Amino acid sequence: VPMLARLEAEILKRVPVQNAIAAQQTVLAIAARIAGRHTVTTSGDPTSLYLALAAPSVGDVRPYLHQAAAIMEQAGLGPSARQSRLSVMTQIQKLLWRQPALLYLCSEWGLLLSFAKRQPAGSLEMALTMLADLWDAKSLTIDADDLKLPDTDGGQQIIRVPHISMLALLSHDQLSTAVKLSEMSRGSLEQIQYWILDDDAFKVVDPDLITTAPYPDDMIADLQRVQSSQVMQDGNLSGVTLPWVMPHQVKADFAVPIQPFYAELDALQQHRSARPILNASRLIIRRMANVIAYWTNPASPVITAPIIQWCVNLEVARVRALFARFPSLSGDEGKLSPYDKLLEFITGEKHDGVRNSDMVSGCRAYRALDDAKRDALLKQLLADEAIVEIQLASKPGARRKAPVYVARQYAKEAGK
Repeated sequence: VPMLARLEAEILKRVPVQNAIAAQQTVLAIAARIAGRHTVTTSGDPTSLYLALAAPSVGDVRPYLHQAAAIMEQAGLGPSARQSRLSVMTQIQKLLWRQPALLYLCSEWGLLLSFAKRQPAGSLEMALTMLADLWDAKSLTIDADDLKLPDTDGGQQIIRVPHISMLALLSHDQLSTAVKLSEMSRGSLEQIQYWILDDDAFKVVDPDLITTAPYPDDMIADLQRVQSSQVMQDGNLSGVTLPWVMPHQVKADFAVPIQPFYAELDALQQHRSARPILNASRLIIRRMANVIAYWTNPASPVITAPIIQWCVNLEVARVRALFARFPSLSGDEGKLSPYDKLLEFITGEKHDGVRNSDMVSGCRAYRALDDAKRDALLKQLLADEAIVEIQLASKPGARRKAPVYVARQYAKEAGK
């Protein structure tokens, strides 16, 4: 979609640290919000996407949230973008009653998950569960008395086809908190498209070259044209149709069967905790394809083979990176075993690998073991071929260097 490609390029001109994936996902979040409640595939897939950027530092990607908010404001859609912390169920309900199609821009996603984990019965945990439920875009029933809304039959308000698209930020360390059984059981882990952005993918921009001007008028006009093409506008504001009325929806037809395209997903290694991720990826691909098809032709979207393939390529790359970074996504009772934690630590160092001293200083689970258990753990990882041991060459007469341990997928590169 040329206008979305142009929007991505314009975002990169306005951020101090450039990252192509961060700009791309920012555009997808905006595109999904504008498509909102107005299109559904013939399989019943909505357009809501939960996108998350995991960077070494949240500060590197926070400007992308600011750009998303600026674009929405300039396009006249500011009321449907929220940057406040959504930590209470009633807060989410009231926001959706006012704006049934919402773009949630969250710079504190990692903190929210950490806090919810410490208080599993708290209000924040219930709010996160509601977000997981809203991913399906099913009708939301609200008690009118709780929120002081106008009373209807039975004292309830109903929001038909509620829509939330999310662009969230967290650090690499905070991502490790999200990759736990508690998130998997609620549904959040597989629903959220976690993008792992590494240091080498960021480019610091000369501050004198950063654009501070508003976005081009013709580009904003393109966004507004797609928005204005919708039969019903979003939002329970003055003169706008109330949210309990079913919005007009166009059907996005599949030009070709989608099942054959899933073969690339099926080819990914399915370890014990990967199946829910891969199952949800099938749904995510259809949602993304729905968004792209809608922006191609809002009046009559068609999901073509090139659109499907583009979405498959994107999702396969994301999931492959997630599996490479976290060989085990969960453990019993939400706790990773020392085996999983050590493997995660070694994998995080990629082809550089780690020595025994690095594991002692950098991996708490390994440090807590005695020498015999450390030795047994390493032998088990080697026997499972999860890691390889590389003996570095030393100079003649010099003391032999300590071996380096590298995750299996990086062994070839490390051996060069």
